[in-house]
Amino acid sequence: MADEDVIRRLTTIVAADVEGYSRLIAADEEGTLAALRGHRREMIEPKISEYRGRIANTAGDSLLIEFPSVVEALRCTMDIQRVMAERNAQIPVDRRIAFRIGINIGDVVEQDGDLLGDGVNVAARLEGLSEPGGFCLSRAARDQVRDRLDIALEDMGEVQVKNIARPVRVFKFLQQGASRDGGLKPLSKPARRWLAGLALAAMVVMAIIGGGGFWWFGGGQTAPTDPPVAAIHDGKPSIAVLPLDNLSTDKEQEYFADGMSEDIITDLSKISGLVVIARNSSFQFKGQKFDIKDIARKLGVRYVLEGSIRRSGDQVRINVQLIDGANGAHLWAERYDGALEDIFALQDKVTAEIVSALAVTLTAQDKARTADRETESVAAHDAFLRGWAHFIQTTPRDYVLAIPFFEQALARDPNYGRAHAALAALYFSARDKNWHKTLEATPDAMFEQAIAHRDEALKRPTPLAYQVGSAIALEFRKHDQAIEQADKAIALDANDPAGYMAKARGLVLTGRPGEAVPLIEQAMRLDPNYSADVLYHLGLAKFGIKDYPSAAAALRRGARLAPQHPSISNILVATLGYMDAAVEAAPIISKLRDPAFASVGKWRNRINASDISHIPYRRKEDGEHLREGLRRGGLPEFTAEWDLNRANRLSADMVRAVSFGQTQVGYHVNSNLRFTIHRDRQGKMTATGLWKGTGTSRIIGDRICNYWDKYETETCMVVYQNPNGSAAAGNDYILVQHSGSFPFTLKK
Repeated sequence: MADEDVIRRLTTIVAADVEGYSRLIAADEEGTLAALRGHRREMIEPKISEYRGRIANTAGDSLLIEFPSVVEALRCTMDIQRVMAERNAQIPVDRRIAFRIGINIGDVVEQDGDLLGDGVNVAARLEGLSEPGGFCLSRAARDQVRDRLDIALEDMGEVQVKNIARPVRVFKFLQQGASRDGGLKPLSKPARRWLAGLALAAMVVMAIIGGGGFWWFGGGQTAPTDPPVAAIHDGKPSIAVLPLDNLSTDKEQEYFADGMSEDIITDLSKISGLVVIARNSSFQFKGQKFDIKDIARKLGVRYVLEGSIRRSGDQVRINVQLIDGANGAHLWAERYDGALEDIFALQDKVTAEIVSALAVTLTAQDKARTADRETESVAAHDAFLRGWAHFIQTTPRDYVLAIPFFEQALARDPNYGRAHAALAALYFSARDKNWHKTLEATPDAMFEQAIAHRDEALKRPTPLAYQVGSAIALEFRKHDQAIEQADKAIALDANDPAGYMAKARGLVLTGRPGEAVPLIEQAMRLDPNYSADVLYHLGLAKFGIKDYPSAAAALRRGARLAPQHPSISNILVATLGYMDAAVEAAPIISKLRDPAFASVGKWRNRINASDISHIPYRRKEDGEHLREGLRRGGLPEFTAEWDLNRANRLSADMVRAVSFGQTQVGYHVNSNLRFTIHRDRQGKMTATGLWKGTGTSRIIGDRICNYWDKYETETCMVVYQNPNGSAAAGNDYILVQHSGSFPFTLKK
């Protein structure tokens, strides 16, 4: 054949034929052919279309089908075999039509629409090894779905098959392993309980601090239930980059495919003339069947980039195509082959081709940003991608697994700013989520690690470095610095929703919630698959400007998306308080106090106006605004456990008496972590345990304010006497600040 007639590519092939076809034809030719046509027309062909397959070859009782991914091929196969079993249930055994199916991934040659080559031959041989009603997979196909679909497979080992030079590793489907929904089995009850417990553990930490300071790695991102965000115009081309399909035979390379996809998003995001949808939204379509026009509509973009990547040893192949989401037309497609050591150059080529295809003019700043590589070390970059794949899962175990990869990246390139920023983010987030036991580090040690890596990250800053810097600044109540850091993040990447959210949070806590609203809305446009936590911040901003109906609407939507999110419920109660809707607030308060909700264990019955209202606002009146709303909504000042009220709050002289020249020994009610604070009569302070360091204390109003030398910041607390406390129980007094309640007693 002429070279121009040959198209060679890597694809997924499914070979199917009817078991005992000759016997069936001999027994009832017309009936068999009619039944087979009916199965194909009514079920098989619609299923193939549903999973984006195409019938490449047909011959009598056999079909050769091509799919864009092994996952879709397998789901389609299981659907077909399941429905065929249901159709055969009422048919005599000797008249049943049962398919045997083989699934392979391999190189094929396309000629006039037909598929040829060893990849096809292997699929056909696998089909011959299958049992009626079942299927077999090659090792290459099995590796692609091993961790995605929960099915039972029998390893048949290396099998020598006809006309294939080398033995084929074969995996046979075991009927009892399938679920009736096409191969996806629900988690076992123990697994569901473990995951639910983990989710609650992460979320209850957020209840006291008002949503968490590091919201953008909260995990569990959930698409909004409302209509999709309107398309972004601004006179700029808008684009979404879908996750590249991993065509490598090694399933472990999934991190590499995802990392390359995210790198392309990052590179495009640096270009001021483009609007680029966030990774969180584009990755929601990973491993799913989809229509490009539907994706473009859902994400509010004009263009969509899709493709695949294959890494084999030191070689990489990237196939990408740019599609007009308005009509599905292919604007441009290209294949890039090269060595792994040239991966950065390959990424640059992809970015340059997209920019050219969309006729975007690069500014001098665009060129400088896109030319600035975070590292020149391919090995460091690869280690970073492995760590990042764990980090974004946002579980204690994944955090532990991520750390050594980030450290490997820094060992290969000590100046790798993004790796430092990732470690800063990880340690700050882990401390925020109270995961110190899993990481085998104290909260104070994790905070010090976060600060140290932030300082290193800012030497070669990335948007992530500035976002972490903003979060840490808020921890120190340095509100202006938090906003400044967020502005720098936005300047580096105007398409990153995390930058806008970081600035919005800083503005809300500074007392400028009206300025925060358009920033949150911009983040929602850039990430249409925004989480409930974004709605929380929108509700908090609307609450701040006293637009209570809009705040309630956002918070109600957030509560629907994340029913176990305590902070959303808390602010909703305050909002309803100002709307004189205590009747609606009552069941929310009951839920907050329900042991089955996120306030389990030590948190039960500690949901109260004093704890919740200590969000780190700059202005005292903002805290009082929230506290009053909570009271109106039906929350008491304190719970019955403490039985505290304004009459129990210590005066300035009493605060001085229990603080200066005293040693306070106490604990954090939410984590039970212990602390000891000693102050001399002049206010010089030394702390150990939960808080560790030295500093100076002073009385401002009736609050005790501690300046910490190593952090160069001051935090203030109010002090209550606990009428139900005792020295034996260690809770004579209660310190209250934005991060919760801290019972203590005086050491004799």
